[in-house]
Amino acid sequence: LSKEVHYEIAARMHGIAHGVFIPVFFAGIGLLFDLSFIHLPAPTAVGFILLVSLVRFCCASASAKALKLTAPLAFGAGMMAKGAVDLALMTSLYHLAIIPKELLSLYIFSVLSIIVAFPAILKISFRKLPPLETEDAREAVIPVYARIALSRIRAKDVMRTDVAYVSSTLTVGEFLRSHLDVTRRIYFAVDPYGKLLGVVSLKKISRLPRDLWETTFLTEVIKENFVKVYPDEDLYSVTEKMVLADIPAVPVVDPVSERILGTISRYEIVRLLVRKPS
Repeated sequence: LSKEVHYEIAARMHGIAHGVFIPVFFAGIGLLFDLSFIHLPAPTAVGFILLVSLVRFCCASASAKALKLTAPLAFGAGMMAKGAVDLALMTSLYHLAIIPKELLSLYIFSVLSIIVAFPAILKISFRKLPPLETEDAREAVIPVYARIALSRIRAKDVMRTDVAYVSSTLTVGEFLRSHLDVTRRIYFAVDPYGKLLGVVSLKKISRLPRDLWETTFLTEVIKENFVKVYPDEDLYSVTEKMVLADIPAVPVVDPVSERILGTISRYEIVRLLVRKPS
């Protein structure tokens, strides 16, 4: 699916979820709630609430640290008011007769209490955050800007046609003598009809004994599992593929013949984003 269709479907599903499924889910949780937990011993009830709150806070904070977010403690405090998967799990445990009704009601009560106290908790956690610098704010906006800007541009509009490709019928020795350029980091191998076969692996060549250079063809030192894009593919999708594969450039190929038409490098994308309006 194209990104436009994907975003449209996601937006519609988001509305259905918030308008139908989520209210029904929490209404069902409310039907299971009662005050039976008041019969539990006070130490048990207080200990259970503290344990649940501590586990949720620590898990959320640990996730924020693992993702290298700026404010893991504030993130953990913010996630305290979220209760969906855990409520569903507790409800399932109750229906399986693993936990009693009193513990389920107590857990629902703890979630409601945290939601009520959430604004105060979040306010306290935000006070401990360092002030957000202008540079940080600008960097936070760049991904949104990039997504909007790049999704409207096609690969064929920015690709370079001076492609560094070589014939797959060459030997490694011929390639090194006639085509290797220290200023280029990537070479594409094509068959006699121009069909893209793969990317020449300089790492494989470096591991090849020198006495085999003249008898080894490029077809034996190419990477066949490579990332490629098509002329009508939007540039945001191209950027995603390059980032995920951690490659400096990507070939643009004809969707029918698989002939290489051009290349797109990180330089073209960056230059497009920082280009001054005419």
